[in-house]
Amino acid sequence: MKKLEKVILIPLMLLTSLFVVPAIPNAHAAGQICLADPSTTGCPALPPTLDQAPGGLLRIAVRASGVDALNGFDIQVRSDPTILTGVSADLTGSIIPFSALVICINGLLQAGSSCAPQDADGVVHLAAVNTAGATTTPPTNGLLFTAVFKVLAGSDGTPIFFNTGCSGTSVGPDVCVTIANGVPGAPPVPVSIQEATFMHGADYNFAVTPDSTTVAPGSSFAFTITLTSQAGFTDTIGLNAVSGVGANPPSFDADGNPIGSTTVPPIAVSLSVPSLFLPANGMATATLTAGPAPDPTPGFDVNGGDILLFPTFVITATGTSSVGVSHSQNVVVQDTPQDFSISASPANGLIIPIGGSSTSTLTLTSISAFADTISFSTAVNINGPTSAVSPASVTLSAYGTTTATLTITIPTTADFAAYDITVTATSAGVTNTVDVTFVITGTDFNLAAIPDHIITFASLSASSGIKVSSATTFAGPLTFSATVIPTGTNTPANCSPCSTVLVTRFDPATATLTAGGVVFSTLSVETTANSALGNYTVVISVTSGSITHRVFLTIALGDFSIHLVTTALTVIPGTPATSTINLASLGGFAATNFQIGFNGVAYLGATNPERTRVPQLPGNPQLRLVQVYFPNGTRVPQTIIFPNGVRTCADCGVYGPIASVPVRQTFIDVFTPNHTTLTVRVTPQTPAGDYIASVTGIAGPITHTTTATVHVPASPQFIQFVPVHKVSLSRDNGIYTSKAGITNFDTATTLFVSIQVIGIDSTGTKTFTATSIVVQLLPGQSISNLAFSAALPASTLGTRYSYSAMIQYGLTATALTASSVLGNVPSSGTLTVTS
Repeated sequence: MKKLEKVILIPLMLLTSLFVVPAIPNAHAAGQICLADPSTTGCPALPPTLDQAPGGLLRIAVRASGVDALNGFDIQVRSDPTILTGVSADLTGSIIPFSALVICINGLLQAGSSCAPQDADGVVHLAAVNTAGATTTPPTNGLLFTAVFKVLAGSDGTPIFFNTGCSGTSVGPDVCVTIANGVPGAPPVPVSIQEATFMHGADYNFAVTPDSTTVAPGSSFAFTITLTSQAGFTDTIGLNAVSGVGANPPSFDADGNPIGSTTVPPIAVSLSVPSLFLPANGMATATLTAGPAPDPTPGFDVNGGDILLFPTFVITATGTSSVGVSHSQNVVVQDTPQDFSISASPANGLIIPIGGSSTSTLTLTSISAFADTISFSTAVNINGPTSAVSPASVTLSAYGTTTATLTITIPTTADFAAYDITVTATSAGVTNTVDVTFVITGTDFNLAAIPDHIITFASLSASSGIKVSSATTFAGPLTFSATVIPTGTNTPANCSPCSTVLVTRFDPATATLTAGGVVFSTLSVETTANSALGNYTVVISVTSGSITHRVFLTIALGDFSIHLVTTALTVIPGTPATSTINLASLGGFAATNFQIGFNGVAYLGATNPERTRVPQLPGNPQLRLVQVYFPNGTRVPQTIIFPNGVRTCADCGVYGPIASVPVRQTFIDVFTPNHTTLTVRVTPQTPAGDYIASVTGIAGPITHTTTATVHVPASPQFIQFVPVHKVSLSRDNGIYTSKAGITNFDTATTLFVSIQVIGIDSTGTKTFTATSIVVQLLPGQSISNLAFSAALPASTLGTRYSYSAMIQYGLTATALTASSVLGNVPSSGTLTVTS
């Protein structure tokens, strides 16, 4: 240290000789040099604990507090190099400008002439001086420099201290902290020190196992709480557990709306002990018991079926140390009947050679403490392969797991097909299944149909590529043949009479397979308009000498039906008419199997309801229709309106009826009918008469059309109107009263009518409205002397009104949405209010 002191103190003395610095007697009480958190100010009252995650940089402020005047220092900060390793010494933010004379990090010289003998791994050493010769004004408070360490590992308490082994320093007997005041020959400034501790990871792990479980009604379940000390943590941990309310699945009313409460009271929870003592680096456990689980409540599914509602509970378990270190974990309890699950591994992707065998592991797991003996049975979807489970039965313990082995054996006569073995596991009152799928490979040649399932329509042909590939060195001539087997056809039929004979052709019908080679043949299956709808299986045989292998192709021959529930519609302005459009699958047809660009997709006509002018069919400017657009932008006419059953519109004037459906595309499910709605609207300008709404569904090449008649009634007309020109406030009591007659000129529709008279003065500020009662007019019926009136107040004296009358009409008494001013008599005039 003597040599290093010269390195520092000699320059200090030189500086003080150049710049006259008054000598400050070393009579002040010793201040403090401390290690502190850079985010704080000053020196802490107690030695601080510093924290940083492994891999991060720990910055340690080296500060002066109440120190005499100084203009330089020589300080070494040290820690355990397996926990903290030195990185740098940073002068940023120092109380006065210092220049580094010596920097040594981990015993390696970074600046200056040489390191001190005390420099070693884990030491950050900095000697610095104010080169201008300036000193601080006592008492000196503030940052000298920042020692930077990299955190290599967590710790439950690693000292960070000033290095020792030095002599002639500010802290006896050998602490490596030297403070200089720039006075030639003056001893180091005496100080005290305060060091620090590094701590990270001193904590405990809180775990509840399992994190979820199933519990049968009336039963309980015990979770295990495990506390594990980390980095020497030790304390008494208080335990707590609380259950939230149970969440029930929804129940529905007859209209499919959720009903009833979706919660049940919390499940009961208890702890085996209220707290646990956790020793340093040790473990402690407790038991959390949940239950008994409640009985399920009855409910209804969305289709109205009876169901039982089993709730789910979330339990929060918490551990809290005496100093407030808290951890918690949620666990889930599902109220579930006792049952077991079964799975297979592998469950699919098995490839088994003809004449060979393979296995799959069956795993059974107890649910809600299920415990019983379980037996096995197997069934294969296509005859040929055999299967067995060993052992034939197993015993499953509560919340336990056990295994069995499924063995599949392939005979030499097996067909090439997609095989599915169903394994059924049965105990008293509980049965579960798992499927295992596999394919087979040949020892001579392999056979495949690509694709092996086709959906098509009557009158169309379908094709599949038949691939034959040599297994190793097999070679020989090949002959192709096929047999069609109807499976579930003609339900319902699209033909009369119907045929289930489909013609098959191979191209080529014979070929030669070379060793290691591949042969393709195209199988075409032809249908006619009289082919029965439904499913067919095509058995494809490929023969080479005495060897014959088979593969299967399934064909779905489909169609769909479409019809309007209401086929006679009456519509007036403001009151649209609607009819449900029902669609159903025929012969297993499903529109979801068809896409634009392949076989098409089922569409219904649609239009924008806001358009009042119905678009016209190209090539026939007098035909009104509704249009749809395919996703690629192609316009397809679907729903057509034309008058009087004739595809011309010479008599329909400028505007025609508007027909629409709410969707442009609808899918037909194989099993469940689908439906949408046709809506027909008219405008006041639509001519009265009979129209036909034609709705067409399209799926690939198939189109079906259904129609409804649309009747637009003739507007009712005035046949009588009694004009009134004066109303006396005294003689008539200010009551405007008149009467009129109306005829329903439509011969097919009953209308409900009312008369409304509206008067307005020349300024537009005074008005009156006179309204009659609503009366019913049968087709062709008339009514006379239908009275209407309005009260005119005294403030209207002298007012001259212009008035006009209209007939409001509708198809019901409460929906008079249309109006008419037609008639063979005047229905307007002027009226003056007199005294």
